[in-house]
Amino acid sequence: MEVVTSGTVVGTYPGLITIMDSTGAWHGLWVQSNEVFTVGDSLVLRGVAAESGVAGFDGTTMLTQTMILESMTAGSSITPDTIATLMAGSEPFEGVLVTIELGTCTTLGLDNGTHWELTDAVGTVLVGSLNSSFEPILGSTYRVTGVMLDQNGTAVLEPRSGDDIVWTDDTSSPQVVNVIPQDSNHIMALFSETVTEVSATDASHYSNDGETVIESVWDSAFPARVILTVSTMSEGNHELFVTGIEDEHGNAMADATFDYTFVVSNEPDGYYDSAADLTGQDLRQALHDIIDNHSSISYESVWGAYYTTDLKPNGMIWDIYSDTPGRTPPYEYTPGEDQGGLGVGEGFGYTREHVWPKSWYGGMIAPMCTDVFALYPCDARVNGMRGNDPYGEVDNPTWTSMNGSRKGPNSYPGYNGDVFEPIDAFKGDLARTYFYMSTRYFGEDAGWPGSASVEGATLRPWAKAMMVEWSEDDPVSQKEIARNNAIYAIQGNRNPFIDHPEFIQVLFSLTGVNEQQEHPATWQLFSAYPNPFNPSTTISYELPIPTDVALTIYNISGRTVATLANTHQSAGTYSIKWYGTDDSGRQVSTGIYFYRIDVNGFSQTRKMVLLK
Repeated sequence: MEVVTSGTVVGTYPGLITIMDSTGAWHGLWVQSNEVFTVGDSLVLRGVAAESGVAGFDGTTMLTQTMILESMTAGSSITPDTIATLMAGSEPFEGVLVTIELGTCTTLGLDNGTHWELTDAVGTVLVGSLNSSFEPILGSTYRVTGVMLDQNGTAVLEPRSGDDIVWTDDTSSPQVVNVIPQDSNHIMALFSETVTEVSATDASHYSNDGETVIESVWDSAFPARVILTVSTMSEGNHELFVTGIEDEHGNAMADATFDYTFVVSNEPDGYYDSAADLTGQDLRQALHDIIDNHSSISYESVWGAYYTTDLKPNGMIWDIYSDTPGRTPPYEYTPGEDQGGLGVGEGFGYTREHVWPKSWYGGMIAPMCTDVFALYPCDARVNGMRGNDPYGEVDNPTWTSMNGSRKGPNSYPGYNGDVFEPIDAFKGDLARTYFYMSTRYFGEDAGWPGSASVEGATLRPWAKAMMVEWSEDDPVSQKEIARNNAIYAIQGNRNPFIDHPEFIQVLFSLTGVNEQQEHPATWQLFSAYPNPFNPSTTISYELPIPTDVALTIYNISGRTVATLANTHQSAGTYSIKWYGTDDSGRQVSTGIYFYRIDVNGFSQTRKMVLLK
């Protein structure tokens, strides 16, 4: 039925908005629209109102085929209705902005890991994740605001952002979610929430294989982690016993055990000797020479490699786009049996994901396209949704996978295009894979098209800084050590940044990320990105020492168009955006332009194209 309606925007979601014409029941409506609005905007709309056929919204009355007749910028506001969960599932509150006070998180990982259960004194409601990847703590109490929808007869409360979920109380004790061996005498215990220093540093609260640990160290920078010093472990299965660890609210965990496996790196003696004591490009070249000329397998053989490189302890495929460490994953794949898939939906098959997309080096070109270090078994649907997007960080996702991986505009400084963000548990794995690729193919990248995050085999400054952070926040895991060993058996080369993470600080850290990090090793002018461009492009460069810098734009006739920099700068990495204007602020015409850097006797010129 075609209708004309009006109201105030109370929520914005990917491809959807919700409007209300007053406070309370029967006054809300879901609207399908790709136009950008702000909460508080007033709208007059025409469209077809019917039970939704939009996936995930079956049963919800929705306005589709929407035409905006009038719009007025933010100025109005609608106060959320405070209701109990018992009322949330009723039709009058569909599309209505509501608040549920004092609900307790009673179940996690529902509906393939995308929902959690909120329970109050009279009932329960599911909390969705359209706009929020918030991870609640089991047993904690929250005040949750959002818009109600009907999902195939199930009431779902959709918060508009993480700010709509407010912690109010906690009655649950911490849980051990993972144990990661660091070496034969140290293990890292990861807890489900922040734990107190007093309880965490009491060594008597832990035993490893029945022996009290030697020392426990807690770091305020990582308050849910504890590093334990234990008696020397042999390779194989082990058991950590934990008791008495408290969270910030005085909830103490009782006796708990966690089984884990310790894998020893099989790095050959002297493997990295030729890289000892080197820095900068000398180190990069030495590591390249060590891991170069690996034994390249066929693309078909990659399927077989996964039987040793990427199996979980339970024998299932270790898919970083679906796995949820410490929780039950939304789906799992049997090796071989679930191989392939058309990507019609999540859970319908795994494929060979080039985490460094093959288009970045020109397509199915050996040995890059079959280098198992950069080929992960991943769900076909998620692989397709990522496409060739760089990895990045996403605050406002346009799409979220079942395990919480997100696609959307990049929020990490330096690039604002679309990116794909994996879950935190695998960011370090991917960062160290990128460092491997940047080193293994150093000097072999002539003609590589590159991308927003790489130029040839070199990481662009923003991507390099982000990857360094990812590697620091997600240290080398037993999964990576085992994978490194398995690929070494197949290809005959190793990932230096898994064997020796300290190489990352020496080779990839950027000035400005941390005062203790090294300066860039050489002068470098990066290719502008995007290129061609409209209306703006970003030009980045690196300075190994303080110097006078001139960065100038020329037209095809060689005349100076704009001076972007003409000053003294400290050593470091710099990015300057050019908006296609001359020194007088006038917009320049479509065409070919050149940008040139002159520093300390070094100069370099590159080409870019402005399209309109």
